[in-house]
Amino acid sequence: MNARCGGLWAWTELVADPDDLGRMRGLLFAEVKAWPAGTPTSSSWSPRPCTGSASTEHDRLRELIEQALQSLQERVQGAGHALAALAASRGFGGAAATGHRLGGLGRLAWLKRLAPTIAEGAPTAASALTGLADGLAALQRKIADNLRHLAVIGDAAKSDEVLAAVRQAWSAASAEKTVGEFPAPAAFAVAPTAFTTPTAVSYCALAFPTVPSATPTRPPWRWPAGC
Repeated sequence: MNARCGGLWAWTELVADPDDLGRMRGLLFAEVKAWPAGTPTSSSWSPRPCTGSASTEHDRLRELIEQALQSLQERVQGAGHALAALAASRGFGGAAATGHRLGGLGRLAWLKRLAPTIAEGAPTAASALTGLADGLAALQRKIADNLRHLAVIGDAAKSDEVLAAVRQAWSAASAEKTVGEFPAPAAFAVAPTAFTTPTAVSYCALAFPTVPSATPTRPPWRWPAGC
């Protein structure tokens, strides 16, 4: 990758609808740090990282799951309050429930269940990795079929040559795309729940439902004195 660009990053954002907390939008951001214009790296503008597939690299998938599990376990120590708040609000559905499942203790529980099934030498490893790869490939196809917005930032944005290369590379990939719906989990009843984590400190959180921020009758939000 370093031969084609200066770096590739990706992250997701969940945005709740201020008028209806049961609805949300899921956004995927991909950032490429390109080399200066004029270098023989025109493929750094290519959409291949978003459209190519690595679902057959099962050893790499296993490694990524192990890294994700270790990273999230280490995050509990420093971000326990935020993870506890996500867990407490998951019963509200919408972005709260999805955030808990994709980036909170719900994801940690899923990773802990998944890791042993795909571990090297496990009798279920081959089938579990195939199922995981197939699911990721289906998700990638859904993402590829959605509308994309491109932004060129920096000195390269002033180059007609660079802009022409970007338009040519992405014209077919971005043609006739639509904005797909992102189904949000419905609200559900949640009993008081405890998640066990390998930390020396426990974290507690309690969440209360309230009206959306766009509701005209909502009470005004005021910062406490001294903040």
